[in-house]
Order: sequence, then C-alpha cells, then structure tokens
Amino acid sequence: MNTIYKTRQLTEGAIMAVITAVVALLGTFIPLINTLTVMVITAPIIFVIVRNNISTGVLSSIVAAFLVGVIAGPIASLFFYIQFMFLAIVYGYLFTKKSSVATFLTAGTVVSVTATILLFLLVMVTGQISFEEQKAVFNEAMERTIIQYEESGVFDDLESQGYSKEDIRVMLDEMIKFVINIIPTIIVIASALTAILNFIFARLLLRKFDHKVPNFPKFTEWRLPWNFIWGFIAAWAVLLFGDVISSPVILIIGQNVLIAYGAAFFIMGLSTMAYVFKNAEISPIARVAFVFLIFFLFQSIVIITAFIGLLDLLLDTRKKIAERKEGKK
Repeated sequence: MNTIYKTRQLTEGAIMAVITAVVALLGTFIPLINTLTVMVITAPIIFVIVRNNISTGVLSSIVAAFLVGVIAGPIASLFFYIQFMFLAIVYGYLFTKKSSVATFLTAGTVVSVTATILLFLLVMVTGQISFEEQKAVFNEAMERTIIQYEESGVFDDLESQGYSKEDIRVMLDEMIKFVINIIPTIIVIASALTAILNFIFARLLLRKFDHKVPNFPKFTEWRLPWNFIWGFIAAWAVLLFGDVISSPVILIIGQNVLIAYGAAFFIMGLSTMAYVFKNAEISPIARVAFVFLIFFLFQSIVIITAFIGLLDLLLDTRKKIAERKEGKK
C-alpha cells in the first residue's frame, strides 16, 4: 500500500511538473497570454503539495525548472523558479495548514516582492540591463514623442496655450522621473496582484477536487483594519519632513507609501460603493448617472473613490448602513 502511495506521489509530481513547465514556456514564447500564465502557474505545484506533501511539491518544482531550462536556458529557469516556485511552495504549505486569507495574501505579497528584488539584483549582476542603455531608451522615446507632437500639429495648440517645445520636454522628463521614483510602489502593487490572482485560481482548483480551502470574502465585504490609518498618517509625516529638510530620498519614500495607500483606499472605496449599491436604496436613475460620471470624470472619480475608502476606514460606513437596514426590519 505504501509503495502504491509513493508511486501515485511521483506520478502526480511528474505530471504537474510537466504542466507547470509547459505553462511557463507558453508565457515566455507567447507574450499575449503571459498575463494568463502568471495567474495559473503556481497552481499545479500547490496541488501536488496539498495532495501529497511539501517535499514532493519541492521536487516537482525543481523538475519543472529543469524542463524550462532545457528549452529556454538556465537563466530563464532560475528566474522562473525565483519568481513563481517560491510562491507556489509557500502557498502549498499555507493550504496544508488551513491558514486564513489574510495570511495568504500577506505572505504571498512578501514572497512576490522579495522575488522581484532578487530578480532585479540578478539582472544587475548578470549585466542583462544597463542603466545607461535604459536612460538612452527613455531619451529616445521622449524625442520621438516630441517629433510626433510637431508632425501632428499638437505643438501649435500647446503654443497657443503658452507651452514651448522646451516646456514639453521638461514635462516629459518630469513624468519619466516620477515613474522611476514610484517603481517600489509599482512592484508592491504588482506583487500583491500576483499573490491574489494565484491564490484565487489555486483555491478554485482545490475546491474542484473537494479540498477544504479558506473562505474568500465577497468584494463588498473587503475591509482594512482600523489601525491601517496610522501608516497613512506616518507617510504624510515622512513626506512633510522630507520637504522641510529638502531630502529627495525621504520625499521619494513618503511619496511611494502614500501612493500605495492611495491604491489600497481606492480598492476599499470600490468595495464600499459596491456594498452601497447592493444594500442601500438607490434609484435606477442615480445608478445610471453614476456610470456616466465614471466615463466623463474618470480622474476625479478615482480620487473620490479613494476618499470614500478612507472615510469607510475611519467611520465604518458599511456597518452603519447594515445597522440602519436591520433597524428598518
């Protein structure tokens, strides 16, 4: 019986290793489906760990990396393992321990951020990215944009508004610097998204095979803990302190944390509005009007939505709506 069990372990591990490698290679050679492969790539290894044990899952992940290396090369294999297999092993372990959703997403985000930083360091060490070359690419893109503006007549309109060619160049340069400065926030947000999508798909797969998985709250029930606000206040303090002492490094740190908080508040604002639309008495005309507002005032709506998320954190508006609804009953 023990021999049969071990044979099943090895068979499942081998099959899932092949599936993982195929998914990774598809994402590598067909960029159009890369987003889809990122969502599902950890699921086979997680499945092996939950169905068998963590050692079988680790072995399966190593075999998958070996298969990727045979076709795509050792560097691609190493990058693949760091980016996805560490996350798969951590998630597999957490599923066996029946951890909470919050634990999954926190651990997943930390692992994904750490993996991204390791990959960045490896890219620097292996010399695959030259910062001078990237700077040249940015400058070339800026020059192309300016030429396109000139050819399309955009400059004529801008000049009538008081903007010169040099002003446009400065604005584009500032925009590029801003994007570079918020790269840490982009990494955190992308890592959190990767963690969420992989958790959701792995959870769906395990449920199909009748494995117990943690309950994922409905979007209308997503909430942040109240003490989350202290980080927001601290970020503002850091930003103001950096401005007072004119420290670019401190300013960038404060800016990154505030943008990350803004993204979190925006998601909570969407959750709050979804809850309100579902539970509050809002007329159909008001719902249609809101949809039109999203199209015509998108930038303003984003800011308003983030502010709603902040208010919900401070005032717990959804709880008040629920209590009022219960009172009417």
